[in-house]
Amino acid sequence: MISFDGFLRLFGLNWIFAAIGWGYLLLALVCLVLAWRAPERLASKVALTLFVLALFSFWPFQEGRRMQAEAKAAEAWRAEMAITKAIYRERCKSAGYKVVRKVEGERGVFLMRIRPKGSSYADPGFDDPYGDDLGGDAYIESFLFPLRTNGFDYVEAVNPADGNRYRYHLELSDPKLIDKPNFLGKYKLIAELATGPQARFAVTYEDITKPEERKRWIAGSSLRVIDTQTQEVIGERIGYMMDPGGGFVSQSFSPWLQARRVACPQVEDQQHSYSGQTFRFVIGVVVPQRLGSGS
Repeated sequence: MISFDGFLRLFGLNWIFAAIGWGYLLLALVCLVLAWRAPERLASKVALTLFVLALFSFWPFQEGRRMQAEAKAAEAWRAEMAITKAIYRERCKSAGYKVVRKVEGERGVFLMRIRPKGSSYADPGFDDPYGDDLGGDAYIESFLFPLRTNGFDYVEAVNPADGNRYRYHLELSDPKLIDKPNFLGKYKLIAELATGPQARFAVTYEDITKPEERKRWIAGSSLRVIDTQTQEVIGERIGYMMDPGGGFVSQSFSPWLQARRVACPQVEDQQHSYSGQTFRFVIGVVVPQRLGSGS
């Protein structure tokens, strides 16, 4: 939590803190003069003066100790951040995009994992912050035509509730909306039990951060497209991000949002949600039949 004097400095009001200090010093001098003049006996003058000195020395002494402790803490934080930055730079050496083989004209893909919804950008355990995207059903919908005019006709995924594979597609939720611009509520997601062969190309993601790196607010992500017939990874994106504030949280700062400013490769959008970023990578590897009509 920020200290009172830190609050004043933050808003350019440190002159108030300086005025309080000078006022405190002036009050101490007045009390010393009164302590020396008021008693008639010399012993009483000395005793009262020493008492006033001790009384007014307590706060500066405590303040000095506090500032010394804060300086040590700041120095330790800078040393830890130097280690964190070195780890981040080392991880970035393996970051980047790789497309081994591009596949044309696919109608659908298999989603091996569905991204969760409702994550907090202040949570150190956020699932795959670098790969942040829509979650739940919205993640499935983000791959599909006609919500995406260059999207897939269907996607497949296993429902963890029953272990069955389902094929998902979109249908117009209301015929009256047919001429309206695309938006999430315009279509309803239809899930049908899949009976035919599974889509050949699968999409999966993984948080590749080590526990000690996550404690330092470093996050690593792997996004892969796999040919399930050959088990070949035909496309992969490796990315890392680091919160430059070391996990500092306030009403204005969320660590994983701040980390978008320090990422390799650079993230698509540093301010807003990465909505659809997984889809945009996938169609660069597995091209839908209708690609070329827009996005």
